[in-house]
Amino acid sequence: MSQVLPFWQGKPIRFILDCTTFRSDATIVYLGLLVHSRVLPVAWAVMPALEKWEEKQWSIVARLLDQIIPYLGEADCTLIADRGLTGFPLVKICRDRKFHYLLRVCKEHTCQRKMSKGWASWCRFDAFL
Repeated sequence: MSQVLPFWQGKPIRFILDCTTFRSDATIVYLGLLVHSRVLPVAWAVMPALEKWEEKQWSIVARLLDQIIPYLGEADCTLIADRGLTGFPLVKICRDRKFHYLLRVCKEHTCQRKMSKGWASWCRFDAFL
């Protein structure tokens, strides 16, 4: 990290958050740097796939982000995550670290939008996208 990430200081950076199954006994939660169309892994954690684990998913993601932040300076960072790793806890983690976020969600999921007159009622994403 100390060799790669300082190059990106002051530049827009996109990180990918993803999980990869390794055999049937482990899952790798990784954070990768998106460079052109390639992803360069910069931080990861290996978790048991079928066993119960003490550390929760969101604390792992927060820890991975906290590992890279000291090397980024004032970089403009965006975290991109697929629908298996999205939700309000991830939004909070990104906001707390001043990261932008782009999250892929299923059209069947619901949200409550903030409108000019207050909060709208809950609706599915496919109702307004």
